[in-house]
Amino acid sequence: MVAALLGSVALPPEPPKFDPPKSVVKSAAARSRPRPPRQPSRHASKRHVHRARSDTTDDDGSDDDPPDEWIPDPTVCREFNISAMTLWRWDQDPNLNFPVPVVIRKRKFRSRRQLEAFKARMMRQAIAARGEVAA
Repeated sequence: MVAALLGSVALPPEPPKFDPPKSVVKSAAARSRPRPPRQPSRHASKRHVHRARSDTTDDDGSDDDPPDEWIPDPTVCREFNISAMTLWRWDQDPNLNFPVPVVIRKRKFRSRRQLEAFKARMMRQAIAARGEVAA
């Protein structure tokens, strides 16, 4: 009797099976594979340095100075161990007298000579301030 009842009941149709496109399957497999660690470039420090002739000359008019280097802002941030936001704040502070950037194709570069002069100036100020505190 049960078999007669089950035979007369219509079962719902099975839903169609979904086969994802091959590109989806391939990209999912690629995401699951770990990437090898990235090797640092051998020329990382020289990769972003742009050289240009300095517009300044000595008092005697000789051009014996080597060409100036233009350092991109990300390298400046790493060199001073600061964030991009701090670099922007330094640009906005007129009392700090941080070197003015040169913009080339929407990227900012700074003169190596001006950066070194800034470092020396800050070092002299820090030493002078330390001497005043100790006295």
